[in-house]
Amino acid sequence: VADCASVVSVTTAAFESFVELLCGTQPTRDSLILSHSPDDFVFALEKSRLSDKAQIFTSADPPFVITHTNDAWSSLCGWEESEVVGFTCAMLQGEKTCPDAKRVIADAVRKCQRLVVENLINYTRSGTAFTNNLVLEPLVTSAGSVTHYVATLFTSVTDAWHHAEAVSKDASLGERRLGCRLAAQQCARRGEYTMLDMVSAVAPSLSRPKVIALSGLVKTMLESEEKLSAFQFEWCIRFILGDEAQVLSYFAACVQHYGIACFCDP
Repeated sequence: VADCASVVSVTTAAFESFVELLCGTQPTRDSLILSHSPDDFVFALEKSRLSDKAQIFTSADPPFVITHTNDAWSSLCGWEESEVVGFTCAMLQGEKTCPDAKRVIADAVRKCQRLVVENLINYTRSGTAFTNNLVLEPLVTSAGSVTHYVATLFTSVTDAWHHAEAVSKDASLGERRLGCRLAAQQCARRGEYTMLDMVSAVAPSLSRPKVIALSGLVKTMLESEEKLSAFQFEWCIRFILGDEAQVLSYFAACVQHYGIACFCDP
């Protein structure tokens, strides 16, 4: 790790290019409206409002009534959010909806499990059948209790499984997800932040040796005139962090979200 850090260097321009790639354009403080309860539900809902993926949220308790939907879901299914809140997802079912799929979904909810359902037939407001691939996720608080479920609809089976894999990796971080969200909010509140600021913010979610190695990498590249591509730099980061690389990836995604999103209250 030390040898890797000692040879890494980039120009300031290359560094700024990588930060933009990793974090998106840095916002001004005036553009931020921050949530103060970054649990799974709040965070998922904030992202959903800006997502082009159709998503529907339900309560965690029977009869699992609909609590929120996003614009992509309304465009796909034909109902506005205000028309479906308080109803159940039975309104999406019809004669071609597979009974086995409904039982599998019910079993996953009972066990608080993540689930992918392929080729599920649902119905729009007009009664038109459509096939989708559904990823169901439980949303939890920092205490570990499930508050909601969110279903994301995909036309592609491959996209559904890629999404499920990504959220599974994020879920594997456990309580560190909340730490990453809070740290990302702090970066966003500052309005301007450097890579060293980001390292300091995410440090509590990483082991101490990884923090030392990562800080050394960033300082070395900032002080050098030699070039290193964003791809090479990212590879070095993943090499240094190893199985903790997912923490930084999740934190970077949170920084991007809190930095560029306009938020709405759930």
